[in-house]
Amino acid sequence: EEARQVGAQHDGWVVLTVASGEQLFNTLRPYGAPLRKTSSPETLEAIFRDGTPVVTDLIWGQNAQAYLIAVAVPVVRGGKVVHCLTLNFSPDRLNRLLQRQQLPATWVAAVNDRQRKVVARSVRAAERVGKPVVDWFAAATRTLESGLVAGPLMDGRLGQIAFQRLQTAPWIVALAVPVSELQWGAPIRGFLSVGAILLLF
Repeated sequence: EEARQVGAQHDGWVVLTVASGEQLFNTLRPYGAPLRKTSSPETLEAIFRDGTPVVTDLIWGQNAQAYLIAVAVPVVRGGKVVHCLTLNFSPDRLNRLLQRQQLPATWVAAVNDRQRKVVARSVRAAERVGKPVVDWFAAATRTLESGLVAGPLMDGRLGQIAFQRLQTAPWIVALAVPVSELQWGAPIRGFLSVGAILLLF
């Protein structure tokens, strides 16, 4: 019940997992209900190996039957990691955060994970979350921490994308603007918008 209350405060749910991947409880389900194993064994492995918190990429949750993001922390007893505790939440929470920035309708703010998949989006999120980003942008972000790049957007128009890799999560925040809408100083304003979104995260 305490875990359920904590999860609700963050629009999420709480899961406790052992090293084998078995979930001891998941506040999405009644206590004692059958549960599938963890959907992110690589996260579990990192928690038990390193004993440090982990923010995941986008995951398809086997028990939630939906995309989710997890913040995982080790549960330590006697100097040994004995459990993995996660706070999970839907990408919808990040979608709403991006939508609240009230960008022009043709601009797109997005969050992408290490797999170059869309975690959250300010527009058409239902269509794009979980899908890969455009190839040329994926290639650019493999070698750069931040920058301003140009190429065809999802709708075929030429666009500029300002992006920045987060330091506390394995994600990239990006802002895409059609070139036809850019005026002098717009790239600077774009970077400032990315900075504002970064501050919110």
